Parts: sequence; structure tokens; C-alpha cells
Amino acid sequence: MDDLLKQSILLAIAEELKPQTPKGYVYPINVTVSELTILDFIVGEPHTPLFSITLYNDGQNDVYVGINSYQKTAPLRPGEYLNVEFKTPVIKRLYLDVNEDEKAYIRGFGIY
Repeated sequence: MDDLLKQSILLAIAEELKPQTPKGYVYPINVTVSELTILDFIVGEPHTPLFSITLYNDGQNDVYVGINSYQKTAPLRPGEYLNVEFKTPVIKRLYLDVNEDEKAYIRGFGIY
């Protein structure tokens, strides 16, 4: 029984360390942001973390983007885009915010 437990643990560790590759699915993102908006990719669709995300600010105001944590530092200006890629699926949440009484339209997609 002890050897079986060891083998099970080693197999679980090997699975965790195995390089992960995207399934090749695209998750579309289309959202109007008028206040703090959180997209949770674990609780909601697609129910899995993303490998990468590309966002376009199609609105007329700045939008603040935070990946996995809220940040209101460098804005994504109108007409700009942001592309973030990781080697493993680590993007669990997307935080989008605008200044008070402003609105932005964000379009994009994530890969999982």
C-alpha cells in the first residue's frame, strides 16, 4: 500500500510539472465599462484560466486593466490595445475600471 501511495503522489507531481499547452479555444470579450468590472474566468465562462489575453479600447475614455489583481495605474487609452501572454494558464480574473462618470468599450479575446 505504501508503494502505491508513493506512485500516486509521484504521478500527481509529474502531471503538475508537465508543460501545459493551450487547447486552442478563443474566449471573446466584449464589455462596456462604466464602473469596476471583474471578469472571473474560473467562476464564470470559460471555467478555466487563460494563457493569453488581447484587449482593444474602442471607447472614448481611458480604461484601467488589472490581471489577477486590481490596479489603477497606467491606463489603456482610446484606440490602444494590450496583449499579455504567459507560458502557463495563469489569468484567472480581469479587472477593468474607468474614472468616475466615464465609460469605455473593451473588445478582445483570451486563449485557453
